[in-house]
Amino acid sequence: MNFPFQVHIPKRWSDFDEFGMVNNAKFMTYYEEARVKLFEQFLDWNWAEVGIVVANANLDFKMPIRHKDNPTIYMRCTKIGEKSFTLHCVMAEGETVFSMASFVMVCYHIQEQRPMPIPAHIKQKLADSLFQVDEV
Repeated sequence: MNFPFQVHIPKRWSDFDEFGMVNNAKFMTYYEEARVKLFEQFLDWNWAEVGIVVANANLDFKMPIRHKDNPTIYMRCTKIGEKSFTLHCVMAEGETVFSMASFVMVCYHIQEQRPMPIPAHIKQKLADSLFQVDEV
């Protein structure tokens, strides 16, 4: 997989349903945790200056996650606009893909409570390090 950022998300006992699979709602939580790690560790996000909201989320479930599985989330940026960017994500372990997702992220001016342009340093880092065109 050609994804510049990856993060392992540990499972918790409470994530599992009565069938021994991670509850579908937890997938979104895993992706949220991965995005926060991306913003803080890779993009040096300053939460006091720039907010970020999910404008669109798409999630395709492929396989259930079971107790024995240890998924990793792989991320890349596939589109960069003026105020938003799109993250493409895959949750997998080896060749086993559990889910694929995309998120349109909009930068948000916290004080003015409105969308704002992506800060130049973030836009540059996205373009230089994470941007890749989606394969068809």
